[in-house]
Amino acid sequence: MTERAVIRGNYADLKFIKTRSVCQIIIEVPIEQGAEIVGAFGAPLPGAEVPVAIARIDPEAKREPERRPFNTLPYPQQAALACQSEPFWTFLRETRLTNVQSETDAATAVRNICNVNSRADLKPNNAAGGMWKSLYREYQAWLDGPHFTPAGTLERERAA
Repeated sequence: MTERAVIRGNYADLKFIKTRSVCQIIIEVPIEQGAEIVGAFGAPLPGAEVPVAIARIDPEAKREPERRPFNTLPYPQQAALACQSEPFWTFLRETRLTNVQSETDAATAVRNICNVNSRADLKPNNAAGGMWKSLYREYQAWLDGPHFTPAGTLERERAA
């Protein structure tokens, strides 16, 4: 039981044990997590202490959404994210000779290239999805190759 474990609970009480010169804190968690707690920390035994840490959680803090790898996202979501990227706009301008200057322009270009009315029509099992996959592979290859910025300097850009 040396692996890290995080259990979320609520600080409920504090008790001073003067004879041992310690204080005990009570953290309450839902009873359904009892097995998880024992699995993570073991059962409390005298003389078998388990080192732990305590941290206060800011209830107002926003949780970061879980980030999935780009290639696991549905094609419409991939296309929407790509269309937000200025390097993707540049790729479309340079390789498709389009005048892409914004996210809206990029979305229009993708719909035209993939021959769909909506990016929602990009599916892995249809021709439009195949066109999207091919376009995005071409974009990745373009990112990996050298190209020039408008200022004329050589640079490589990587998608986040």
